[in-house]
Formats: sequence, C-alpha cells, structure tokens
Amino acid sequence: MVQVVNGLQALPKQQFTIVLDNVLWDITLTEAAGVMAATIKSGGNVTPICSGERCVAGELIIPKVREAGGGNFLFLTANDDLPWWEEFGLTQLLFYVSAAEIAAVRNGN
Repeated sequence: MVQVVNGLQALPKQQFTIVLDNVLWDITLTEAAGVMAATIKSGGNVTPICSGERCVAGELIIPKVREAGGGNFLFLTANDDLPWWEEFGLTQLLFYVSAAEIAAVRNGN
C-alpha cells in the first residue's frame, strides 16, 4: 500500500532514516539551484542507490535501472508544483511505493 513517509520536515537540507517493507532507508533531501534533490540509500549500504536526483511531482525518484527490486519514492504536490522544502507537510508529501505496487502498475494491473 502506498504510504506517506514520516520524517519529512520543512527544511532546505535534511536527512532521515525510516524502515519501510522491512528495509532501512536513508534519505537526504537538499535544495540545489532552486530545485530539491534526493540521495537515497537502502539496507544500511554506504553506496547510494541514487545521488542528487532531481525531485519532480508524481515521478519516481529512484531511476528504474537502479531500483534493484526495491520500493521507490515520489512527491505529490498541489498543482503538480515542483517539490519545495517550504511546502513539505503542507501542500507536498513524500510517498513510498512498494516493489509489488510498482510491478503491478508496470504490468498493467
């Protein structure tokens, strides 16, 4: 089930960890040249799955080629605005989508 990620704060740079689907996720969000960028690690790994990925409303953050069978994250925002830290928790939320949900969508289910 798609779920809201707790821990998101209205800060221009933040890092938090959360356990979803029995996986420890380490998420860093940073304002970079007027957009938000994400670096995501999973399972306690030192090497990020993605680093400096531009956050766009309604789009998965981790590129498909790097998902490695795990879940993914996306922002939903009012009016499909670009995610922006001042609106986190107000008009913009970060969601987690499980690997099974991603597969179901990609398979047309």
